[in-house]
Amino acid sequence: MNSNDIPLKLDYNDVLLLPKKSHINTRKEITLDSIYKTNTSSLPGCVPIIISNMKTTGTIGMLLECYKKKVLVCLHKFYTIKDLLVFFAKNRELSNYCFVTVGSKPEDLKNIKPMKDLGVNICIDVANGYSPCLYDQIKRVRDVFPDNVLMAGNVCTPEGCEDLISHGVDIIKAGIGGGSVCTTRLKTGIGYPMFSMIRDCIDVCRDNGVYLVADGGCSQPSDLAKAFAAGSDFVMLGGMIAGTDECEGDWEYESIPGSRYGERKLFKFYGMASHEAMNALNGGCQDYKTAEGKCVKIPYKGTVESVLNDILGGLRSACAYTSSASLKDLKNNSDFIRVNNTHNRIYE
Repeated sequence: MNSNDIPLKLDYNDVLLLPKKSHINTRKEITLDSIYKTNTSSLPGCVPIIISNMKTTGTIGMLLECYKKKVLVCLHKFYTIKDLLVFFAKNRELSNYCFVTVGSKPEDLKNIKPMKDLGVNICIDVANGYSPCLYDQIKRVRDVFPDNVLMAGNVCTPEGCEDLISHGVDIIKAGIGGGSVCTTRLKTGIGYPMFSMIRDCIDVCRDNGVYLVADGGCSQPSDLAKAFAAGSDFVMLGGMIAGTDECEGDWEYESIPGSRYGERKLFKFYGMASHEAMNALNGGCQDYKTAEGKCVKIPYKGTVESVLNDILGGLRSACAYTSSASLKDLKNNSDFIRVNNTHNRIYE
């Protein structure tokens, strides 16, 4: 293949949004939440951010706090059915604001079948959304939950979206290799820059009444603004939320020479395909696999409320700059330019 035949694809750090004359007087006027109707059901009035179903971030504690901001949470799949039933018995109103995760194996479905009457949303999560095992699981889930919102992935091409649509999903989880603790692109060479992925996949989703969630690649509030402006209906966050009080996992303390505080608090954050995750949750890494994730230590961030306030404030400001009264308006009001540099890094 001639190198000139290979199309250039862009990531969030390759573009900037252009400001325009605005009719917005104050960011208080901006509406971030909306109701999302699917082919089978609907989501409640929510801000279209979904906290990732990683073991450390997709927690019940996270759901309790994010609900206050109308932000959705995808619970990790390692809660027992007893844990979930006890929780939702006391917090029935939260069932619409979360997704319950299931893997691709037939036996994985047993852990969510008793939740059929709770109205929960379902997420089928596999690393390779092009696998027949995912299509088979979609059918099994649909047989049990015909009227529930169903999200599945991950894929990163229009063809991958079409396949999931043909099998009956409501929301497509899209993005491969862009996560902050994902090493799939390094180990396999597989992936797709997130900005172009959204632009290339969104039309097939819209044409079929299906929503797209951009999963991975966000490190700043501006990345969410670009994702929504590019057309994504939802954005999934993991690393940006990791290190908050509502996470589950291990904390460490690191001494800081010369600091009056003496030490800082660090959170152990790992990808779900990392050695750490496989050792802790799946009995180790089989010899036919390679780890496609890493483990990092993240400085303590405080409450998830404070992190979300920063993100939501950035989104409101992006809407104000583009004369968008809502996030949905942002999709139609945005013009992009390609850049060699997005910001001044002198103090980084």
